[in-house]
This record gives sequence, C-alpha cells and structure tokens, in this order.
Amino acid sequence: MRLAPLLTPGAAGLRYRAFRLPSEGADLAAWYVPRAGARAGIVLCHGHNDCRTQFHPLLRPLHEAGYALLLFDFRSMGLSGGSVCTYGYREQEDVLAALAWMRGEAGLQRVGLLGYSMGGATALLAAARDPGVEAVVTDSAFARLEDMVEQKFFYLPPRVRGPVSRSVRHWATRWAGDIIGEVDPEAALRAWQPRPLLLIHGEQDLLVPVEHARRLARAGGERAELWTVPGAGHVAARRRAGREYYDRVTGFFGEHLPA
Repeated sequence: MRLAPLLTPGAAGLRYRAFRLPSEGADLAAWYVPRAGARAGIVLCHGHNDCRTQFHPLLRPLHEAGYALLLFDFRSMGLSGGSVCTYGYREQEDVLAALAWMRGEAGLQRVGLLGYSMGGATALLAAARDPGVEAVVTDSAFARLEDMVEQKFFYLPPRVRGPVSRSVRHWATRWAGDIIGEVDPEAALRAWQPRPLLLIHGEQDLLVPVEHARRLARAGGERAELWTVPGAGHVAARRRAGREYYDRVTGFFGEHLPA
C-alpha cells in the first residue's frame, strides 16, 4: 500500500527542500528542513505502509529544539521508487543513504535517528552499521522479524494462526528472498557500539507486544532507556502521553545530541 504525503513541512510553517535521495536499488522522495545555526540533525524513519507525513506533529518541536531534519519515504512506499518491502533488510540502505546525505550535502557530522515501528527497527539495524550515529529513539520497534510473522495474525485462533503464518513466510521468502532471519535488531544491538538509546512502546500494543521493547532494552546495554506508556497501542504513545512525549523525545536528544 502506498500512502502519499498530504502535509508538507510548510504546513507546519517550516521552510523545506524537496529532493530525490538516491539509495542502493531505489530512488527515494525526501524533504530536508534546515535549521539556522544547527550543529546536529535527525533522520526520521516512518513505519510500514506509511510515509514521511507520519512525523508531521513532531516537526516543530524538534525544529524548535534546534535540529535540522531529514524525512524520506522508504522504498516501495510513499512517492519513492521500488516495489518490494523487506521490513528493514534493504531499507537499511535507505537510512544509511539519508545519513550520508546529512553529513555530505547538509554538512552536519552529528546525526541521530528517530524511527516508528518498522522504521525504528530499521534505524537500529542501520545504527549498528554506522557508529557515527550518536543517539537513537524508537517507538514501537520490533525485536526480530521472525517473531512478527506469527504475531501479525494474533487475532486468529491458534490452530489457524500457525498454518497461515507458515504459508505467508513461505510465499514472502519466494518473493523477496530468504531474508526474514536476517532482520534481527535485537542481535544487532548486542553487537553494536553502545550509544544512547530511548525505546518508547505502548503497553497495549497488539501488533508488536511490549516485550519486544524490553528485549531491545536488554540488548542495548547500560545506555538504553525504556519508556512504556500505559493504555497506548501501536505507535500511539504520542497521542496517549501528550506533551510528555514531546518533552521526553526532545529532552533525550538535547542531552545526547546537543543541537
């Protein structure tokens, strides 16, 4: 499913530049929101079946906190090229391309990542490959794609869920390649150079159970922080927590990635 961006940063009163961001195997639609005097930037990574507009409510708080921002549509989503979503396997290249653009074209050597759901999991995979990423915030990220295949059908009776998930995995493997076992943010965190990490998760998330966040926090080491929001569903902590959400996110970046 492709969801085209409906709100630009201009709708939030921010100046921005629209451009095409080349990634390995795909051409991505992107926006860059500059910030005068900024010494650091944040790359925003949206969730599955969504687009860069998902971050519209966060643009002004992050910009007012002093950050330049880069938003893009993942491959096969929004207005980007590509036709296959691999839930983080090839999407890592999109994040790495965005980080390279921030350092090269925007001239910002200090960079952080903020990702929702699949975008959060992908941000963790990319950060494990790029030790220059100084701070990461995720919201509703999964720990391991293999665990999500069956979880995706949580609403089915157990006797049906198993056969359906095995069938889906079989056809997904034939379509996109045998990559499911390689999309493992939890393992990536165990091997990464420990950095400040804030994991946000709704305690009532039925799509990605909160236990995924707890596993990621354990794997992230002593610099990982976990904030679970009571009553919040999938990528719904912002709506549930209100102002506290913005304060926590901007406060975390302010402490670990000074703008």
